[in-house]
Amino acid sequence: MAQQQAQQQMQDPIIQMQMKDQQLKEQDLQRKSAKDAADIMLKQEQIGVEKERIAAQAKTATDKQKFDALKAAATMRNDKERLLANAGVELLKAELAPSKPTKKGD
Repeated sequence: MAQQQAQQQMQDPIIQMQMKDQQLKEQDLQRKSAKDAADIMLKQEQIGVEKERIAAQAKTATDKQKFDALKAAATMRNDKERLLANAGVELLKAELAPSKPTKKGD
């Protein structure tokens, strides 16, 4: 008897529409869940790429600071060597130049 009643209900168009509606709702929920999972994975990938970009920028900035410091040190060393060389040349010129006689009576 219960089986017969169940069969009659399954043949009822209203029940069939309700079952179809329930199936569509379940499919929509599964689709939304899959989309949410894909969105989360995409967001995590974007965050990873952004972290890598930030790390690369930080390394580039650090490398530039090191390069600028080395460049400044090389420039200072070259300036110092040039000053010392010029001072040495001037000293040699003064030593090798004939001494001028001083005037007596001044």
